[in-house]
Amino acid sequence: MALLDNQTPNTFQNLATIHIQLGDWNAAQSTLDNAMKIFPNSTQLFQTYITLFFAQKRYFDALKIARKWVSIYDILESNTYLASTLFEIGNKIESLYYYERALRIDPNHVPSLINAAVIYNANGEHSKALSLATRGVKIDPNLLEGHVVMGAACISIGRFKNAIVALENALNLDPTNSQSKCKLINVRRHLCDWENYENDIADLARILKIESENSFVISSENRQQCNSPGNLLFFDLPIELLKEIAFISSQKLAISLAEQRKLTAKHRNENQSNHRVLDILKIGFVSFNFNNHPASHILAPLFRYLSNQNDTQIFAYSLNPIHDTWTKNIQNSVNIFRDISDLDIPSILEVVMHDGIDILIDLMGYTVGARGEIFACRPAPLQISYLGYPGSYGDPSVIDYTICDPEACELDQSDHEFAEKLILLPPPYFPAPLYEINKPTSMEISHQQQQLKIPAGKFVYCCLSKLSKISPKTFQIWSEILLDASNAILWLISRPIESVGFIHNESNALGLTNQILISQPLSRPDYLKYAPYICDLFLDTSPYNAHTVAAEMLSRGLPILTKRGVSLAGRVGASFLKTLTCLPNTIQHCAFLEALELSVNPLGRVPEHLTQLHYLQELYINDIYLDVLPDTIGR
Repeated sequence: MALLDNQTPNTFQNLATIHIQLGDWNAAQSTLDNAMKIFPNSTQLFQTYITLFFAQKRYFDALKIARKWVSIYDILESNTYLASTLFEIGNKIESLYYYERALRIDPNHVPSLINAAVIYNANGEHSKALSLATRGVKIDPNLLEGHVVMGAACISIGRFKNAIVALENALNLDPTNSQSKCKLINVRRHLCDWENYENDIADLARILKIESENSFVISSENRQQCNSPGNLLFFDLPIELLKEIAFISSQKLAISLAEQRKLTAKHRNENQSNHRVLDILKIGFVSFNFNNHPASHILAPLFRYLSNQNDTQIFAYSLNPIHDTWTKNIQNSVNIFRDISDLDIPSILEVVMHDGIDILIDLMGYTVGARGEIFACRPAPLQISYLGYPGSYGDPSVIDYTICDPEACELDQSDHEFAEKLILLPPPYFPAPLYEINKPTSMEISHQQQQLKIPAGKFVYCCLSKLSKISPKTFQIWSEILLDASNAILWLISRPIESVGFIHNESNALGLTNQILISQPLSRPDYLKYAPYICDLFLDTSPYNAHTVAAEMLSRGLPILTKRGVSLAGRVGASFLKTLTCLPNTIQHCAFLEALELSVNPLGRVPEHLTQLHYLQELYINDIYLDVLPDTIGR
């Protein structure tokens, strides 16, 4: 190509941009390579190189250019481009550093304000996120993402009215934005504000279906509009749609990390036989919740059992820098514990591959604190989803198997619900945590009942889950039970406190003012100790069941009335009850709401075979798990 004296970086930039728009990557790169020989330090050329590499999903090549650009010119554009590139490869900590540098150069740069707010909110610094997002929206009131981040931050710090305003503003800007719609429904669900619930769910399903049909979120520009599938499990949505949204979320990560995934595969292939030692199976568990969390309570016995096997080595990879006594418990229960919370994705992958992990188990899925980028890059030959996310990962190229049981994962519809293969165990879906809790005395029970203001002589239904798990359909069923049982009350706990007013309004409207009691939450040890003796029957929620709470209550002898749901999240209660039908002297009929007349009569009394559970000290479903799960994973 002949070069003219009046050619400038802008000339080459314009030509390369045309090639990029036409999808002619080779011509675009050739143009930029020639231009860089003449103008080696051109800001325009650095910027266009990064645009080209982003279009090709070559984020690590973009990263090299962005770092060189910043080293030469510490300007707004170089810092924001580097920050954006780091975000794409999962290095959010360093990404935030460069967004903050950009804001020191220009405190009113709206993209940096909003993107920094996104990262702060994901890191749990919600007040900081809200402050930055508010500044961004004041400068540009028509910025959709600004309102969405404001709404998300307000939800996290409990400012629900402000969250509703922010999300409604976002929907005014774009009524088809599914993330805004989903968050708004979640806020209202959190408050038990069900006035427009059915219409909202139908509208959300319509929007999500359109997005899934258009394969809508496979680009870095739509980062804020990608719904977390974890938020959708609480709604009555078709299981096929949930699987499709999960697939889109997974593919978004896989595409952005395609280059890293290739490097990981190459490393694994080159070193696949180097780590094998005496046929020891190395299993890694990845979680944000290796602290005082139900997952740790459930898994500690399993970890202890597995780590004591001669042919198994257990690794725990913690995504959370906050440690407590339960973290210490987990550390003592595994062979090797690694805190990877401050590492970027390439460093985490290097650690996992250096450890020679054969099976990597994701305990998070699409829940808060997850690092899906790890699994998208496939650092282990076999990858499994378990426990933390009760749904399909959606992408068999990332997750090979989900651990489940035939009751929680209905086999006749598993192809519609799950993209990955199933590892089937006997029920239950997960084992009940084991606690050493002394049986309370009659005097202690009476005192606690008085403290809770639960009247003596009443039949006591309870639901110890968060009020935000209650759907309007579930509450309607409960109200029908109470209206047919004048001697019964329903005990709920005020968690979250903001929901209480809405529940009271619903109760008053149905004439149940004196039959629904909402008390302050007990401490976990106290409700484990007293609830099975104060209450007669636990009423489960739908479409998302009680999970850990249900296991705890059943293991302490409190029977549960549940409904077999459409998705895995709504069939966990059925899985527990299926387990109990296999044990002597316990429930002989699964107490499903579809067969309500078999389980509860109008007087608010349960059949004798249910009340017998009060005389069981524990249901040792942990033993079932410890016998079966390790062998199944090994196979």
